Amino acid sequence: MTKYDSQGVPVLSFHNPAGTILYPTGLYTYAMGNTRGRDLTELLGTSTEQHLDLLLLASGDVRNVLCTVSELSLRKPHERPKSLKFYLNDYDPTVVARNAVLLEVACAINPDITADMDFLWNIWYNLALSKAHFDRLRDILSELLERNFEGDESFLMFPDSAVLRECHAIWKDWIDLDLEVKSVQEERNRLIEDKGIKIDSQCLSLLTQTVMAINEFEELDILFPTPSNPFYKEIKHWYSEGSTSNESEKTNPTLIRPFVHKWKQHYNSCAFESYLPFERQDLTRCKSLTAACKENLTSMVKSFQQQKQNHSTTVQVTLWTGDALGLCTSGFPPDLLFDVIDTSNVSDHIGFAECSHLLRPKA
Repeated sequence: MTKYDSQGVPVLSFHNPAGTILYPTGLYTYAMGNTRGRDLTELLGTSTEQHLDLLLLASGDVRNVLCTVSELSLRKPHERPKSLKFYLNDYDPTVVARNAVLLEVACAINPDITADMDFLWNIWYNLALSKAHFDRLRDILSELLERNFEGDESFLMFPDSAVLRECHAIWKDWIDLDLEVKSVQEERNRLIEDKGIKIDSQCLSLLTQTVMAINEFEELDILFPTPSNPFYKEIKHWYSEGSTSNESEKTNPTLIRPFVHKWKQHYNSCAFESYLPFERQDLTRCKSLTAACKENLTSMVKSFQQQKQNHSTTVQVTLWTGDALGLCTSGFPPDLLFDVIDTSNVSDHIGFAECSHLLRPKA
């Protein structure tokens, strides 16, 4: 199990010699994606005879899992693979434990019920929760603690018992965690200020990514950081409060570093970046970034559930913690190969050679 130092930083035995370069001043958590979710099979031809194994190194959240399953569900019946097995790895055990929570909720809720989608959105992205959502999240954590994950029929898999024990410890910590919202917001804002980050600069940067293409002069108003721009106000609220809502009753425990109970989310984390950019008409129809993002998320959850419930296609997610390089060189069973490997930004630092041997040769 991962050990933590006095600053709440996981003590990792990096196979990667660049480990001290990647994390020189401690480890931040990427609990939400900082890039748009994508279909990992978009360049892969598929058929009903295929059993696809997809490896996501440094996966962050589960946006790419939902997006991939959602997009595959749109393919013709004879192009949908027989099974999908996702292998999610992240060096941060908090992210792995949290991904299990998000996937559990994505499977259990009714995406046609607005309140259910609000619950998923809020526990995924918002620092502050209503008491009702806080209690509902605790119920989910209790269910996970009582769940038997053994057996091939389980949707979530933990092939390494140490990973499951680690997740259990984190879930137990979160279930009893009840921090005061204002103090957590102040801690978060101090972290951002200490990094010298200006909220107005963050808002403007995000505004420039909001729309896919601005072709007409009158559309430039969406980029102006003025009080009259509703999207600017919405983004500024997020960066100031850490939430897309005005809830202030309870702190979301899954965004808190377990055991040390500190705010360790990356200072550039943003709820909207997993969904940008949008078509202008989508923003006009939805009238807010949050509503447009939720519409996108709802569509993915619906397709995800339909594909998962489709008896002709089985979906399974296996969770791994630890250093990606160590996992690739000595962590997997020797006969396990993958059809797709998504390296996030890992290959930027260590190259692709250390994991390329895990790719399954094309027939």
